[in-house]
Amino acid sequence: MFDIATTATLRPELLERTYRTFFKHGLGSLSWRIVLNVDPVGSDATQDDVIAIAERYGKSLLVNCPSEPSFPAAWKWCVSELAAKYVFWLEDDWAALRDFDVISMVETMERHPDLALLRLPRWESTSTCRQWNRRDEDWWNGEFFEVPRDSRNHCGYSGNPSLVRRDFIQPIVASGFLDCSNYDVEKQLSGFSPYLHHYVQGWRYGIWQAQNAPATVRDTGEQWRKERNIGKGDKIHFKTWEMPA
Repeated sequence: MFDIATTATLRPELLERTYRTFFKHGLGSLSWRIVLNVDPVGSDATQDDVIAIAERYGKSLLVNCPSEPSFPAAWKWCVSELAAKYVFWLEDDWAALRDFDVISMVETMERHPDLALLRLPRWESTSTCRQWNRRDEDWWNGEFFEVPRDSRNHCGYSGNPSLVRRDFIQPIVASGFLDCSNYDVEKQLSGFSPYLHHYVQGWRYGIWQAQNAPATVRDTGEQWRKERNIGKGDKIHFKTWEMPA
């Protein structure tokens, strides 16, 4: 059995789309345990409404319902509870656009034991691939697009839909260097802590996409927040959303 880790909020309609499209296009071929954190922020829905969506898709379900929202704390709880060798990291606000082969992703990671993760692309590729605002390097290694060593802290770890090695992600929590009180997790792994900077540098990272291929996933959360005038505030210190007055 594999783990799916989901940090969710009170948006059951988004989570339903996320799970429905990802199970249709790739996750439905395996048996999954869902590790789900539901933060109490977002809409008038309840945490039970969100849990009911997850119950339709996982063979088993482990749930945490904190009384206060905190994305870093949600991330830490999910990571701490992982049991499978590989976890599919799937936050609640994504849609899968086309098929992807999870078995091939696992086989690739088995061939490369220092490969921390393979994430699904949210942009199309050419001879290279776009990551954030960069398309200035040829990252193709013959199997997948690989993040160059000098970009690992900037483009290596991502909360985008990814197959992640547990032996990479759990030691981040165990190290004690992760600050869940005031800083976004991705930004911390970009180099806030010298220990985390060095740790991230020691692994390889890939984007699971062929050359000249379309995007595989789409972010659905940004539009949801814009329609409701919900902000993320300072991305470095992001902990939870800024709700409209």
